[in-house]
Amino acid sequence: MDAEARQRPAYRLARVLAVVVALACGAAMLLLISANQSKALFALAIQALGWASWTSGVTFGLSCAAPPRSQTASATQTLVLQRGFPSRGLAHAELAANTLRLALLVGVPGVALGLLSIPAAPSLLGAVSRVLACFGMAGYALLFGVTVAVLARAARAFAPNYSRLAFAGFILVPLALSAIDPGIPSIPGLLDVLREHLLAAGIGG
Repeated sequence: MDAEARQRPAYRLARVLAVVVALACGAAMLLLISANQSKALFALAIQALGWASWTSGVTFGLSCAAPPRSQTASATQTLVLQRGFPSRGLAHAELAANTLRLALLVGVPGVALGLLSIPAAPSLLGAVSRVLACFGMAGYALLFGVTVAVLARAARAFAPNYSRLAFAGFILVPLALSAIDPGIPSIPGLLDVLREHLLAAGIGG
């Protein structure tokens, strides 16, 4: 299932977008090093986490929401049965594979840049804070992967013929409502809060 996920055109596009985000933020970090803007350096790492979520994460999430091609699904199920595994395990394997790929797409750019910002920390305590924040960023990426993979599966079950539209609705409708009433939660809003906590943790030292 992981091999199948990596072969999707949407995954390849999402991987390119992740590289673009990493390079763009990395270039900005190089410009800030000479200015000795330590806090801004780590803020760019958190920004990369957010941009990768919206670009790479959503791009591949839409692909995960789409029903699998009948030929691919049939071939994979046949292989699973030939190896002696129950067919119901295929759904769990797909969810795990999508979660892994989503987490890597989002986490690698942010965590890599976060690690690069550690030597520029203003103190030893600041460096330790950034190391811990990088672990938090990895946790954020895993949480993002689980959330988007589950939403994609829910969209496929809720509207099989319009699963991508349903997936977009699950994300955008609560986001639009939260703009009207901040008390209404949305997944992007909750992820924003998590990134703000990670930023505060990384620059707190």
